[in-house]
Amino acid sequence: MAFTEKDFEVQQEQLRQLEDELSRLNAQFDAQMKTGGIAATDLDTIDMDKLPAEVRTAFDAAQQAARREGESRAGQARPAATAAAKAPGAGRRGAVRL
Repeated sequence: MAFTEKDFEVQQEQLRQLEDELSRLNAQFDAQMKTGGIAATDLDTIDMDKLPAEVRTAFDAAQQAARREGESRAGQARPAATAAAKAPGAGRRGAVRL
């Protein structure tokens, strides 16, 4: 299937929609940070001891879920172990390849 100008225009429109959505979400995030009294520099240094127990528990659960998901995906990326089979192209014993 050839990539046409119409396909390109559709992709450009989707990109514009995603940019608008990202800009809206960024503005909403900034407003929430301002309401909560959190500065951007505070996001880099979070003291886990100061967090409420519920937040720590949720954070630990999220980290464990992400770790399991990562290990699962890494396992899917590994090639499956195969039995001891002949090497590809290996002929019968004593046969001559031409």
